[in-house]
Amino acid sequence: MTFYELLWEGEGCGDAADLAEALAFFQEIKPKQLSWEEVCGNPAYSPTIRRYRSFEAFLDNEDEL
Repeated sequence: MTFYELLWEGEGCGDAADLAEALAFFQEIKPKQLSWEEVCGNPAYSPTIRRYRSFEAFLDNEDEL
């Protein structure tokens, strides 16, 4: 099963079992007063989703897909 690692401001901030869960997590931590265009345009936030083949692949330090 695919595994997603979530990064915010360059740091790991969470994980998710599917893309919908990952996007919902980012929606919760995004500053409410900012639009997604503002967040993604600001390199300080840099929301990133890394997808791995599985949770085991993540634990084994395999490269992201």
